[in-house]
Amino acid sequence: MGFVSSCASDEKGIAEPQDSANVSPGYSSTSAPSSAEAISMSIDPCEVLSSEDLAGYGKFESKKENLGGARSCFWQRSAEGGQDAAGFSLNVRDSQSIEAVNDVGGGVVTGEVNGRPAAVAANPNSGSCTVAMKIDDNSRIDITITTPPDRDDDPCQFGEEVAYFVEPRLPAVP
Repeated sequence: MGFVSSCASDEKGIAEPQDSANVSPGYSSTSAPSSAEAISMSIDPCEVLSSEDLAGYGKFESKKENLGGARSCFWQRSAEGGQDAAGFSLNVRDSQSIEAVNDVGGGVVTGEVNGRPAAVAANPNSGSCTVAMKIDDNSRIDITITTPPDRDDDPCQFGEEVAYFVEPRLPAVP
């Protein structure tokens, strides 16, 4: 299971960082159509992943919140039974496109998850990573890994693994 770079044909492997100067910082300038509810509004970030999906990584609990322009679900693994604490969030961004993913110091790598356009942005300062997947032209879902289940794991690799659980539960890209 790996992130498929948009540069590759049908091969899976490591995506090479690209120049992200063309990635606009902050919010997307496009807005959701006013005549119909955005597709992303139908997505509950706590319903596109289950604790059963994560069972191989330990016991996780989820909590829903609305923060910073996103509808979020925070997943935490307790330190019970000697396992390290771990955490990540799923964030539905109703008015931010995949093109608006910020370079937070590690570049933005574009590619696909199960054929869905995606972008990965690692933060070398905090050790976190965000895997963003397109919902439609105006919205996306971010999987932000703050602490992977194994401290030695690459947070982007864990984010990609979670993305493969989430992606089949998202509506088709229009």
